[in-house]
Amino acid sequence: MKLARLRLIFHFSFAVLIPCLSANIAEVDERQQDEKAMDTTIEAYDHNPQAIINDFNLY
Repeated sequence: MKLARLRLIFHFSFAVLIPCLSANIAEVDERQQDEKAMDTTIEAYDHNPQAIINDFNLY
């Protein structure tokens, strides 16, 4: 009986512990994705509004 109870506690603890260990990986990926999106946005920004209008009017 004690062995079965000990196994149950071990399996429950293991099942709870695994997701907690891998939880920070998603935050790192989101942060890197945010930085990449910001860099792409800044790179695509055109400081000359007249050039944007002229380019838009070509199509």
